Amino acid sequence: MSQLAAQLVLHPSVSQSLRVASQTVGRDKVYRLVQNYARFYAWVLTARGADKGDIAKYNALKSHLGTARKLMRLGKPLEHLQAALRLSLTSGPAPEQITAVARQLAYFFYLSLDAIAWAHTIKFANLKPETATKLAKTGNRAWLAGILLNIVHAAIKTVRLRKEAKVLRYETSEKEVGVEADRQTRLRAITTREAIRHQFIIDALDLWTPATALGLSTLNDGFVGIFAPRLPSFLKTSIPSGNSFAKIKKDLRGLGLHTVCEEARCPNIGDCWGGKPGATEAEGRSAATATIMLMGDTCTRGCRFCSVKTSKTPPPLDPHEPEHTAEAISRWGLGYIVLTSVDRDDLVDGGSRHFAETIRKIKQKAPHILVEALTGDFGGSMDEVARVAQSGLDVYAHNIETSEELTPYVRDRRANFRTSLAVLEKAKASGVRVTKTSIMLGVGETEDQIMRALKELRKSDVDVVTFGQYMRPTKRHMKVDRYVEPAEFDRWKAIADDMGFLVFELEEFERLVLLDSDMLVKKNVDDLMEVPLAPGGIAAVHVCACNPRRFAHYPPDWTPENCAFTAVQSPTATPPKPSQNPRPYGQLNSGTVVLQPSRALAQQLYKFLATDERVASFTFPDQDLLTAFFDGKWTALPWYYNALKTLRVIHASMWDDEVARIVHYILADKPWKSRKAQTPEVEMVNSWWWAQYERLSQRLLAQGETECGTLLASTVGA
Repeated sequence: MSQLAAQLVLHPSVSQSLRVASQTVGRDKVYRLVQNYARFYAWVLTARGADKGDIAKYNALKSHLGTARKLMRLGKPLEHLQAALRLSLTSGPAPEQITAVARQLAYFFYLSLDAIAWAHTIKFANLKPETATKLAKTGNRAWLAGILLNIVHAAIKTVRLRKEAKVLRYETSEKEVGVEADRQTRLRAITTREAIRHQFIIDALDLWTPATALGLSTLNDGFVGIFAPRLPSFLKTSIPSGNSFAKIKKDLRGLGLHTVCEEARCPNIGDCWGGKPGATEAEGRSAATATIMLMGDTCTRGCRFCSVKTSKTPPPLDPHEPEHTAEAISRWGLGYIVLTSVDRDDLVDGGSRHFAETIRKIKQKAPHILVEALTGDFGGSMDEVARVAQSGLDVYAHNIETSEELTPYVRDRRANFRTSLAVLEKAKASGVRVTKTSIMLGVGETEDQIMRALKELRKSDVDVVTFGQYMRPTKRHMKVDRYVEPAEFDRWKAIADDMGFLVFELEEFERLVLLDSDMLVKKNVDDLMEVPLAPGGIAAVHVCACNPRRFAHYPPDWTPENCAFTAVQSPTATPPKPSQNPRPYGQLNSGTVVLQPSRALAQQLYKFLATDERVASFTFPDQDLLTAFFDGKWTALPWYYNALKTLRVIHASMWDDEVARIVHYILADKPWKSRKAQTPEVEMVNSWWWAQYERLSQRLLAQGETECGTLLASTVGA
């Protein structure tokens, strides 16, 4: 066994490998090999959606090896400078000599600048950010030049060696040359060619690193693309077509107008321009929408997700654009139009006057069309925001695009999350009824980041939030972090709807009665429409604070002594008035709520949700929130308008089966899950639901609604 171990440890290959690794050059090559493997495998893991911790291990390995290589190369610039001087003194073919010297000088500059940039990174040197960036960029250019010169040098040398090999074969056939001398000559030629080929492979691999750093290639994304999943089917769309689509496109060309639909390469252009499938041309146009991009097709900013052209000095504004835009839109017969624009930081007013003039022209020619203005931030000038907001538009939109944490990564450096919130707030303060924003998903966001963004938007009184999947326009733009499933969009919609409390804004109704979905209306409740309400208040039933199961997460003062129903000894007794002492007397159950909706009330509720410090500590979010907000302004309703099924047992002296009007099936053991219940008392209450269900089923079947009846039957337990 010891002999076997000795043979392995003392094997010539092992000894040779150790000799190579003991040298700086050899060690650098080993480190580079492992570094490239770590980089490649990290790409594979990223593309396959692996755990971020696993990916981080390989990225850390790559990073630390890079640091070690930089330390080993501190003396390399002088080595390359010496090599350049020696090569300049040698004789040989001019092209080879020039490329060899230039290559060594390029590597000298690259390694020198890289060392300075690295010293700044580790805080050993203190450079201005722009200086450090410029040094790194120049260093990468020198590195790229050195690699390209090395490839050219190798190509020239290979051609020369081939010519020499031909001459050697000819001379060998003409003269008598010793076998050993001939073999040695050929061996040297083969060795040289192999060395050139080996170096060429290394250069070809190294080439992409500086090229990617300079933005000339996207090797990282190319490798990720090899292993990444295909575009999900739910994100694929049909080729744009239809009469409405063709007419809009023709008019745009004729009038020299631009749309963000085309400039941003939106994949949904056919859905918006095409209108309703199968409709007549007029019907299609009325259902179609388009997003006109004002002020040209060149933006002064460069967001990482957008494919619109950029320039510090875009062309001047077209003074006829407002008139042409209004003319085209009135001709199309659209029902809804979105106006947006490139950012024009080169203009004093950011283009706000041009924007406002276009809106006024459209409203003059086609007052029936709803106009949404999707603006930039006008450099943070709130006067320009107000000018557009007061131009007669219907919806003011400004996109925050992503969370506050990702804003510097996703948007142009001049964009700011807080400035965007201020724009939306100013628009609302200027009299706009509806403000709107949009959030892209799939750019690396977390759920907590999006939730914080939504809360900030709610605090800023934003009315509409849309969610979209980020789709990469070209390989020069930031990559897609993930494709979001439709179910996640539905979940965000539900969350946003809940945060919006839209029911409080339904001003078209004088009064609303809200009921939980796990309720059964057992008897007529029309009299709830006549219940007196305090100004800006609501009506609801008390909670039952007995907590007979002693749930640990319930408040400690939830005891029978503090329950409002303990004092109610008859089914028709007047309920106690809400009181904060003891606390449960002031707590309402949100199962049944009577309210007078108004936009002002909704705005107050939004503000309370976003600013009150107690919100984070609520045990029962919905009813704790309503209790706190309507403190002193909610009217207590009798128990039978929200007859919790547990009251039948806990407060038997108050309960009456004939008096209960709305039964609330709280907690588990829902009747539609199973006919059987945990207790006979609850089973009786559950039987009321089953009786209603069977009557409904029979009526549906009698009316021939077999599909509806079958569907209903499939959703309940046995």
